[in-house]
Amino acid sequence: HYGVSFFDALPQLEGGRGILDRTFFAIDYTLVLNVVFLGLSGLLWWLSTRKISNDRFKGMGDMASKGSFLERILTVLAYASYAWLGIGLLIHFFL
Repeated sequence: HYGVSFFDALPQLEGGRGILDRTFFAIDYTLVLNVVFLGLSGLLWWLSTRKISNDRFKGMGDMASKGSFLERILTVLAYASYAWLGIGLLIHFFL
């Protein structure tokens, strides 16, 4: 929020509508898409937890080696994203 506000890119209310004149929840296509993708995520999680007994598929859950340089970059990016979220929470709750 603060990053978007810094660049003055926050959306402006148009047409004289107030913030409370909106519909906050509606049963429409977005609800259907959320339920479909939630079900798809659950199905993929369930498939990932099953034990595979067929020899042809053994080892498919193993990740490919990415090399130490790429692993280091991904680790730094992950820690940077955690720091970004933590700083945002600190700003939100304490400033």
